[in-house]
Amino acid sequence: MTTSVASKILFNDLCRLCEKIHTCPRNRRAECLQKYILYFRDYAQRLQEMEPETDDSFYPVLRLLLPQLDRERGPYGVKEHNLAKVYIRILCLPKDGRDAEKLLNFRAPKSAGAQSGDFADVAYWVLKSRCPEGSKLTVQQVNAHLDNIAIKHAMHEPRGVDDELIALLRVMSASDQKWLIRMLLKDMKLGIGHSKILETFHPDARELYDVTNNLAKVCLLLKDPSRRLHEVEVSVFSPFRPMLAEKCDIKNVEESMKRGQYYKITKIIFEQPKNGYEYTDTFGSSALIGVLTPHIARLLRHDVKSCIMDGEMMGWNTRLKCYKMKVKFNKKPVSRYFDIPTDEAILKEVFVSVSSKTNEPPKSKGYGNPFRKSWQPTLGLRPIGINFDVKSLKLGDVHQPCFCVFDVLYLNGQVLTNKPLRDRMRALQGMFTPEEGILAYTDRLEITTGPQVMEELNAAIDRRLEGIVLKDPGSVYKPNTRKGGWYKIKPEYTEGMMDHLDLIIMGGYYGDGRRRGIISHFLVGVAVPPTVEGTEPSEFHSLGRVGSGYTMDELAELLQKLSPHWQRVRIGYNPPGLVWTKEKPDVWIAPHNSHIVEVNAK
Repeated sequence: MTTSVASKILFNDLCRLCEKIHTCPRNRRAECLQKYILYFRDYAQRLQEMEPETDDSFYPVLRLLLPQLDRERGPYGVKEHNLAKVYIRILCLPKDGRDAEKLLNFRAPKSAGAQSGDFADVAYWVLKSRCPEGSKLTVQQVNAHLDNIAIKHAMHEPRGVDDELIALLRVMSASDQKWLIRMLLKDMKLGIGHSKILETFHPDARELYDVTNNLAKVCLLLKDPSRRLHEVEVSVFSPFRPMLAEKCDIKNVEESMKRGQYYKITKIIFEQPKNGYEYTDTFGSSALIGVLTPHIARLLRHDVKSCIMDGEMMGWNTRLKCYKMKVKFNKKPVSRYFDIPTDEAILKEVFVSVSSKTNEPPKSKGYGNPFRKSWQPTLGLRPIGINFDVKSLKLGDVHQPCFCVFDVLYLNGQVLTNKPLRDRMRALQGMFTPEEGILAYTDRLEITTGPQVMEELNAAIDRRLEGIVLKDPGSVYKPNTRKGGWYKIKPEYTEGMMDHLDLIIMGGYYGDGRRRGIISHFLVGVAVPPTVEGTEPSEFHSLGRVGSGYTMDELAELLQKLSPHWQRVRIGYNPPGLVWTKEKPDVWIAPHNSHIVEVNAK
């Protein structure tokens, strides 16, 4: 059996490194990590001298330091409340006791004290006097347990997840558990960003990760710090991050237009897919299986053997012959869908590798909010159609998946990302035969002047679309950059073009970081019009959660007025006159004691 360095390194040593990085001065954090990486490489070299077959990959460590970037392991399905209940059970804590209350209400300063807002820190102080000093678990063993948690969660076995957690928590020290919790929650709070961690491992690591979205591949290709990656290429079977568009104020567009011709793409959004997650099993891993891949394969030109196309996966209504568009009303939205005529369905970024194992869509932004400034609880567009998920659609249903293509990045073994956009458009033309509701080219319009841009933006707004995107025909494709000659123009980027809402504060949420221990976010809502004209409204419905757009001084002034009236939210109790969804606030306030705030309707 092959030995690995990860099987020799104690998890406790890694946790002590995390603690050291977390507590040392900011300007020395990268230095602490660099020393550990040098130690790891030296230790790996000594092991290989004794056992040449030793696996010397840094990946088992890096995926624990950067859990939010690890795509090889599925989600854990573990949140703070789940962990609190597990701790209460295995520690036999009284449910109404002080420590149980700390864990369950870790955000509230009254319950959790100085550690409020950080569940891992709160758990550490609860566990400090109840756990052994150290454990003998290795990095490899902890990764194996985390793999099992992800598998059990994917198989919908919550008891299995609990069993794995209990097996870990019973043998770890309080300090080890603090860092394990942060790995489970994918929020390490090291005080050093993921870019800096990757660059400390290797100068080219961040660039390679932006292309591949694969930490294991980064560790494999860049394990020798003396070797540089001179050319980063995209490839089939490997997901990578999309090129992004830079925000542009319509007032400044004339300056950009001096450079010449641009391609205009209307900007609408269907869904917010997860960055770097695989959907092969949904759409099909070959030309023989899947709900969509076999149909795309038969539509490709006969000489296309392999390709990566950039586009958006949409839901197609087979009865109305139009796309279904998803519109988000707030950060925790109730989603609605709208029928969009085919000539308006110009789309955004998702990557599909044909004849590839991967089918990886990147993250995309939410749809612009069409609200008017109003107290009405039902605002903006009228929803039609039903709620659906494009990843669960099948051909033959009323709604089926349709892939709309606007770029090609790889064709028959040749990487095209270094080619200008106009050349990629030529390569794309004729690559496949479009078929309604299955595979389509997206429209584009060539424009050269500022007035044309304004005209197109107004047309997009009239159609309740998010905005437009301008693309420089000479731009090359640069994964995960916003400075490559693509510009997105939306009304909220220009002062005076946005709607505003007058909303009432219904509740508050405790913050973390520098806002830890205070109310930093607010649940806001609208009033239901009273049945009797001329009377005050008595019922208010939550609309969304806001947490930006004000300074700390403005927040302090507002909290000074609200603080005497906050009341703690109790489980199973809804305050009279206040209606909210499952997204409950930490505290609530009666409407007659509250304040109305003006919110930008982005």
